[in-house]
Amino acid sequence: VIGTPAISFLLRLFTGSSVGDSQCGLRAFSRDAYERMELRSSGMELASEMILKAFRRDMKVAEVPTTYAVRKGETKLNTFRDGWRHLRFLLLYTPHYLFLVPGLILMLLGILSLGITLAASGGVSVGTLTWQPVFAGGILVVVGTNAVVIGTATHLFAVSRGIIPESWLTQVVRRYAQLEQVLGLAGLVILAGVGLDALIFYEWVTESDLGVSTAGLAAVAQTSVIVGANLVLGGFLIALMDVE
Repeated sequence: VIGTPAISFLLRLFTGSSVGDSQCGLRAFSRDAYERMELRSSGMELASEMILKAFRRDMKVAEVPTTYAVRKGETKLNTFRDGWRHLRFLLLYTPHYLFLVPGLILMLLGILSLGITLAASGGVSVGTLTWQPVFAGGILVVVGTNAVVIGTATHLFAVSRGIIPESWLTQVVRRYAQLEQVLGLAGLVILAGVGLDALIFYEWVTESDLGVSTAGLAAVAQTSVIVGANLVLGGFLIALMDVE
């Protein structure tokens, strides 16, 4: 009741297909189509793989109304196991949905949280409680950045293995995520973090007031240094995944 519509929705979202029932087992295809799809799955996720690869290879796909005979025996389906295999396959074959989109969302939420920390030194009142997102912002930015880096690397790897086709994203990555560019960005981010740490030290030594939350500045500084260090490692990983 839930599984098939959910999987069909994800397939439409991930592939841009218009297939209504992605799990129907009554299928017909030519030998040429079979060879072009290069199917690999050995379980129930084969049904999803057929549709995903057919649309990615611009093959003609049509749905024809049909009916099922009444089942006489017991079903061999395992709801959770088979559902997970479908979801696992779809996510592995769409690394931008697995890594890049969640990573960018986490980064934006983290930057927003750090901004709140800087702007509201006393925290944000939530009813009778006061919330200070000092750690939350940094954690979200770091995790989000790592997800984007891993997503970029896996995208290039998947393209090189023929798992996913080249797209505008591939061109953007190869143009703006070269090793030298990533290392340059990493250096700037690390310098920004060190600079903020120096500013905090100056404020402490001179007993002056910079007008912003010291805890917020410290959070931004630490986050910048960690993100910069991760970008250094990520830059080499991305370059390695694009080696021909």
